[in-house]
Amino acid sequence: MLYSSQTSTVVKKFGIKEGIAVLADAGYPCLDLGIYDYTEDLRQGNWREIAKEYRECAEHFGIEYNQGHAPFGGGALPDGRSRYVVEKAHLMPLTLEFAAEAGVKTVVMHPLNFMEKGFIGNEEYHFEKNMEFFSRLTPIARDLGLKIGIENLWHQHEKTGALIGVTCADPREHIRYVTELGAPDVFVACLDLGHSALVGREPQDVIRALGSDILGALHVHDVDYKTDLHTLPYQGKLNWDEICRALGEIDYKGVFTFEADSFISGLDAELIPSAVKFMAKTGKYLSDKVDSYRQNG
Repeated sequence: MLYSSQTSTVVKKFGIKEGIAVLADAGYPCLDLGIYDYTEDLRQGNWREIAKEYRECAEHFGIEYNQGHAPFGGGALPDGRSRYVVEKAHLMPLTLEFAAEAGVKTVVMHPLNFMEKGFIGNEEYHFEKNMEFFSRLTPIARDLGLKIGIENLWHQHEKTGALIGVTCADPREHIRYVTELGAPDVFVACLDLGHSALVGREPQDVIRALGSDILGALHVHDVDYKTDLHTLPYQGKLNWDEICRALGEIDYKGVFTFEADSFISGLDAELIPSAVKFMAKTGKYLSDKVDSYRQNG
């Protein structure tokens, strides 16, 4: 099974060419391209040369971009609406073009989440708006030969501070989003393991609930069940043996992709190549464990 990691932190430290070289030297056969790092370039229209440079680096170092993460967040507009929601209709088609130019296979996207409206009690409103939005992206992704991974989300309650599940946090809802779009050649679920744990759902249980027909991408990182740590496995409290067992049991066919850059983000540049190699070794160890469970039924 292939294993992968984010480009974001390493590229910010070293630049695109040297950063990809560091990741390739660590042993990663593929990478997750942080397209969100280029949100402003997408807004300004000067992204094509960046995407081209990523493609050339992949070809030079003999790797591929198994997935890329679309822009997210963006703050609020003066009327309280999410800037991300308002801009998304413009940014996401460009993101898909960026991904295709760079050679990305699957683009992970956060579903629309209307923070000003609230999620609880408005699930159907969110569902309808997301169906409208993702349906408009379907022909674009299909023409470009891309898949879109819809990610599960959480939110911190503004009054209690509690972490609550929002769009696609419930695996039944996640399945509904993917299947109701009616385009299995385009849409898959991207399961963020830490996000699941933060809202009280053990990742291994969600993996089994989604199954291999729905689950097509992962964000692998560890948490302490309190904070979205995005750190390396074994630095938090998730049960990695059970997670690997579940992935093997369902015969997961995607890539084991780290979204764990917090493990290296605070390091001096001189320490990062060694830390990245340790991360890659951990990724291979865990992906081999998944394969072992797969082979043993």
